[in-house]
Amino acid sequence: MDWLSRHLSPGTQGSAANNWLLLIVVVAVFLLVAVLIWRYGLPAKTIRGGEPELKLGTGTADSHTNLADRYAADGRYAEAVRERLRAIVRSLEQRDLLDPRPGRTVTEIVAAVRRSLPDATDRLREGAQLFSDIWYGSRTASAADDATMREVFATVAAAKPSVSTDELVGAGWALPGSETDNGDEAQPR
Repeated sequence: MDWLSRHLSPGTQGSAANNWLLLIVVVAVFLLVAVLIWRYGLPAKTIRGGEPELKLGTGTADSHTNLADRYAADGRYAEAVRERLRAIVRSLEQRDLLDPRPGRTVTEIVAAVRRSLPDATDRLREGAQLFSDIWYGSRTASAADDATMREVFATVAAAKPSVSTDELVGAGWALPGSETDNGDEAQPR
């Protein structure tokens, strides 16, 4: 602004023609900015109205499902797919099949529950791929995608954990009546 005021003030060293030329350039730039704002609007957050979006870990599986249902009713299928995946993850956390940890990728989610829910792994992998295709692959989401995620959620919710005793012992768990020592008796101190 100092530079502009020095060049546009009456007592400057430059010629009057240079001052007018500079003024015309500045006005043209302001007009260009005004036209761009008029055409595209101000860059600002869009307020979507209603309740704020839930973030993973801030709600229950039911609250994410309810939000997904609202998005689907509004035709916002990409957001519905995202919220259904969040509902799946939250339900797995609530069932203690997945430890709560932010920043986990969908591939890591599938790998983490692969052993505990083998019957649901293929459907969960399908849902994870669908989410990735929509959010990272720029695929347009549809009502069919939302329906697929509903089915994935139902499959994961209905799946029963299947952890064998070998996996429990191998993970450091001892089952009552199982042999966990290597033959050494504990010595009193």
